[in-house]
Amino acid sequence: MRNLISQQDGIKAAFFGFQDHFRALPGDYATADANINCGASACAKGNGNGQIESAATPLNGSVTPEETMVWSHPAGAGFLSGSYSFTDAAAADATTPKNA
Repeated sequence: MRNLISQQDGIKAAFFGFQDHFRALPGDYATADANINCGASACAKGNGNGQIESAATPLNGSVTPEETMVWSHPAGAGFLSGSYSFTDAAAADATTPKNA
């Protein structure tokens, strides 16, 4: 139980830290490709409308739902430990991390 609570606290800290640093919600961040290092390819970016939406059309033409990018943006910016990658166009449930 303590491990789960610790993991939840770390995710909350990463979410709010990202929001404070970039002034945007992770997943919805419209300039993620320019400001976050996601590895060999540019980060997928959200539409920047202030909402994390599953039906949103990201600005770069990808089909990745914003609730999936909510994990890749903080990981790429160093707010979450470890690495996270996803497959574009895959179902969000298949590509989002699971708890301990």
